Amino acid sequence: MNMVFRGRTFEVTSASNIVEDSESLEFRDPHQGGAPLVAAVTQFGSYGSVPLYLILFQEMDLETVEEVISYSRQRMGANIVD
Repeated sequence: MNMVFRGRTFEVTSASNIVEDSESLEFRDPHQGGAPLVAAVTQFGSYGSVPLYLILFQEMDLETVEEVISYSRQRMGANIVD
């Protein structure tokens, strides 16, 4: 699924790891050759568990990072108030 955050398009995919009881959302740049990984957000435990772990693989402005985290919280049921 393609999502746009602050004018930047990302291909967002979900990956689960049953052994580690985790789910990750991967954010890739479809405009770069090979759609490299830009960021990943991982949640350990059941749906709605917090915290979420963010790994950035490429530079991203703070506003985009905040939108990626907000979107991830919604997808993973981790809507918490800071």
